[in-house]
Amino acid sequence: MQRIPGLSQLPRVPRVPRHVARAPVPLYLRGLGLVLGQRLVAVEYRARLTGRVKQVVLEVAGGEPGRILVISGHGPKAAWYRGIEAEPRVLLTMGSLRDAAATARPLNRDETLAELERFRERKAAAAFARAFGVPALTAGGPLDPALAVRLPMVEFTPRAGT
Repeated sequence: MQRIPGLSQLPRVPRVPRHVARAPVPLYLRGLGLVLGQRLVAVEYRARLTGRVKQVVLEVAGGEPGRILVISGHGPKAAWYRGIEAEPRVLLTMGSLRDAAATARPLNRDETLAELERFRERKAAAAFARAFGVPALTAGGPLDPALAVRLPMVEFTPRAGT
């Protein structure tokens, strides 16, 4: 397994109970993702080791038309994050968008730091900071570059010709 410099010095992320984290998935599977609006995105990806199709619902951290950004609150070891690193072709469902083919691209550290700075300005940043034990997101001053390792970000973009 690849060691990630600086990751071991960061505080551990509090675990969200699985039943709470998975609660929105059945809504998306039944085609009811529209009720959750544009704040959450369902990502269908392939598991890294088994190749099985999996679903995860993530909070949208930013973006613009044709680009959706999410934060891996559980870091680079999260199963979905490792899955999209191995196979970046995914399907997205968000609002009225259903099963849209997209490509996932993990942002580099500089891009992640810049996007985390933008994310800090959103109201959702305070809730995210509390849920994942990252008070630095709501504190003033520059962000510690190690935060880009602890909270990697992923950009989803539509695939051409789909």
